[in-house]
Amino acid sequence: MDINNLPFIKSYWSEDECLANTFIKKSMSHDRYIQILKYIHLSDSESQFGQNDANFDKFCKVRPMITMIDVKII
Repeated sequence: MDINNLPFIKSYWSEDECLANTFIKKSMSHDRYIQILKYIHLSDSESQFGQNDANFDKFCKVRPMITMIDVKII
């Protein structure tokens, strides 16, 4: 949600016209978004390296998706 960056996720569904994003509000409810955010994971947190480890990858949580996209593009 970087195009319309707001301080709180709930702000995108606000009743205040200055904050609300009508596209997002029409697409799905706040509760549905939170459910999706809660249950979808792209990687196993147990297999990640710590920040001080030489093998640390700051993109480790999305690396499987990046790899999948790379394979399909090439």
